[in-house]
Amino acid sequence: MSKNRSRFFSKLQVHVSLGPRYVLLAVLGRIHAVRIFVQWVARTRGSAGSSRPNRAVGAIVDFDPGIGAKTLKEDGVLTGFRLKDSVHSELRDALFGQLCYGSADLRYPFFYRHKLDAERRYRQRFLQGHYYGITKLGSAASRVVDDAGLNQLLREYFRTDPRLVGVPAWWNFACDSSHQERVNAAQEFHYDVDDYLALSVFFYLTDVDASAGPHIVVRGSHGRKRLRHVWSPSRCRTHREMLDVYGADRLQVICGQAGAGFVEDSFCFHKGQEPTGRDRLVFQLRYSLYDYGTGSDSAHREWMAADRRPIATTVYPR
Repeated sequence: MSKNRSRFFSKLQVHVSLGPRYVLLAVLGRIHAVRIFVQWVARTRGSAGSSRPNRAVGAIVDFDPGIGAKTLKEDGVLTGFRLKDSVHSELRDALFGQLCYGSADLRYPFFYRHKLDAERRYRQRFLQGHYYGITKLGSAASRVVDDAGLNQLLREYFRTDPRLVGVPAWWNFACDSSHQERVNAAQEFHYDVDDYLALSVFFYLTDVDASAGPHIVVRGSHGRKRLRHVWSPSRCRTHREMLDVYGADRLQVICGQAGAGFVEDSFCFHKGQEPTGRDRLVFQLRYSLYDYGTGSDSAHREWMAADRRPIATTVYPR
């Protein structure tokens, strides 16, 4: 069996495992008219998710949610806001003190500062290290989720209360990688079909410049796409094709100091650039109208099923 066919059947297996509703979404969720209709239905029926409380003390430096929602609707991406220093520091320190898992595999736990030792010990090369159980780390994550300005922005964009379906955090490590490894690590242009309307809120927890794998988004590509992008089995595209189809002025490279945040419609073409000089730590909130189970990978579901951090015999001491 060829590698392409193997990847196709692997993806098909994942789709089927998420249930018939997700299989239908994976097909129809690419069609602009269908997306608009389902969004209308969700708003007509009322709140999609539960409202978050508006706390007096927020986690994000003040910004205008109304203007932000308008920019987000037009461009599919909003930048220019950041976490408060105390929240950023608490999140970063909490993650540094937790185990991450190489390649999102629970067999490979290690503390970030022991990454090189872990690669030698496990005889693996890791492009990424994923954290699980983020909401249990302390108050900082909850303060971000409950931030009044952020929740107003979400309500104005969704025009209903969305569902929080995932709270991941992960490292992208600076290392050489193959094309397929970059695809697997979301380091090639693609768009997501997590729902008929979905947003991702990202925060850099380390400084991100051109050498640290900045996020790149094609502004406006959350609207109607070329037919070949809708009906092709693969949602991945090359950098060259994005330049040819949308033009260089639509590709937005998002750099920023630790704490910088941005919001993106997941239906936009986007990618995390391959880090070449320094590692990148990202914290993310994922929102959608409905929860299909796409907000967590198989390792996270296994972690949650155990209701505790898996115990491994190869964990390095602090």
